[in-house]
Amino acid sequence: MVVDNKPGAHTSIGTGYVANASADGYTLLMASNGSMILNPLLYKKTPYKLTDFKVFAIATEAPLVVVVNPKLKVHNIQELISYSKTVPKGLNYSSVGQGSPLHLATEILNEEAKMNMTHVPYNGTAQALTAVAAGDVDLMSDVVSTSLPLISANKVRPIAVTTSERLKVLADVPTVAESGFPGFHVATWFGLAVHKNVPVAVTEKLHKAAYQVITSEGFRKRFEALGLIVQNNQNQQQVDQFVQTDLASWKRIVDLKQLSLD
Repeated sequence: MVVDNKPGAHTSIGTGYVANASADGYTLLMASNGSMILNPLLYKKTPYKLTDFKVFAIATEAPLVVVVNPKLKVHNIQELISYSKTVPKGLNYSSVGQGSPLHLATEILNEEAKMNMTHVPYNGTAQALTAVAAGDVDLMSDVVSTSLPLISANKVRPIAVTTSERLKVLADVPTVAESGFPGFHVATWFGLAVHKNVPVAVTEKLHKAAYQVITSEGFRKRFEALGLIVQNNQNQQQVDQFVQTDLASWKRIVDLKQLSLD
């Protein structure tokens, strides 16, 4: 296997390349909900759409953690909601940019909890997290793996994770779901996709090979140590349902906030 990195345009260049590749099963895409779902929702001129692909495996979910400035007297979601009601101008939260999964995840939480929060975008995770640690903003939803060093150093405080179950790497941190919002689940994901016209027999062969790796002990240990949730073997129908459920979740908040980045 040859890895051909094609960065640029919020992953649209590499993703578009696979959308236009030969449908012989030899060109695979390292897919994510950013490339598969958010780009087509947010950019009208995206050179592809979700239906141009067949996502045949979901490898990992990247859970998010809600972190706050440690000087705030906030240790869980309910305390955050109560605190927000005492701040006349509302709370400020950082992210890595308008339309990013971190931005939209916090907006989903904001909508569910009926808080008044203002988005403050930064040019990268390091700056956005530093803003929380410095008290320039109140909170942030971040990928667990990038927040762990600051959490360990007590520079930010984790108050909830956005997955439906607690994480091994943050076992003492409750989920948003158990904090008063049953069913709450927001995460980014990574998987594998091919052109939609790749023959079923070829896709099935790729699916089998992919999950042999994904479900191996070595793969699981390596990526769980980074705070990722390694997925169990799923048949094609389950993968399709996973993608459609994720699409509905993100589309709801994009439509509600009338977001467009064109």
